[in-house]
Amino acid sequence: MTGLSSSILMINLPDELRLSDSVQVALPSGQSIQMQRCRPLFERWIGAPIKFDFGHKPLLSYQGHPIFAELLILRLLEADGWEGVWVSSYGRKYLRQMPQDSSLAHGRVPLPDNREHLLNRIWGRAGQHSGCFDVYAWRGEQVIFCETKWRGKDRIRPSQNRWIQAAISEGVALDSLLIVEWAFSGTSQG
Repeated sequence: MTGLSSSILMINLPDELRLSDSVQVALPSGQSIQMQRCRPLFERWIGAPIKFDFGHKPLLSYQGHPIFAELLILRLLEADGWEGVWVSSYGRKYLRQMPQDSSLAHGRVPLPDNREHLLNRIWGRAGQHSGCFDVYAWRGEQVIFCETKWRGKDRIRPSQNRWIQAAISEGVALDSLLIVEWAFSGTSQG
C-alpha cells in the first residue's frame, strides 16, 4: 500500500453516505471483491428545467437548487470537511459546480498536483481514461472515490471493473471505494 489506507474511513462519512451493505464485483483478474455500498434517498427536483442537463440526466434537489447526483454527493462530503471534485468522464474535467453547457467551463477546477498524480497513475495502470468513479474526495491523507448509480437504472461497467482493479493496485484501500446507489425519496426504485 502507498499510504492511502483508510481503515476508519467509512465511519467518517456523512449520515446520508453511511454503508448499508456490499455488492460483489468481479475484477478482470478473475478476483471477486465485496465493495461497500450505501443506498441514500434524494429529493427529486420539481422546479423549472435547467438549460443544460447532460442529455436528460436526472435532477435532484439540494438546498432548494437543482443538482446532479455527483455534485450532491460532493456537497454532502464537503459539508463533512472533505474537499473534492466530480470527475467528469466527458472530457476528463474536474467540476465543483453545475455545468452551464457542454463545454463544462462553468464550475471546472484544476486538481492539486498530488491528487491528479494519483488519478493519472490509476488511469495508466488501467490502460484507459474511462471508468473512474464519479466523485473523488480527500480529507488529509484519506481519500474516497464514490461511484453514483441510479438504483434500478445503472450498473458497474467493465471499464469501471478495470479502473477498480487499477486503483487497488495503486494502493487505494478497498474501503475507500464506495458505490452510492441512490433513488428518489418516496419511491423504492427511483
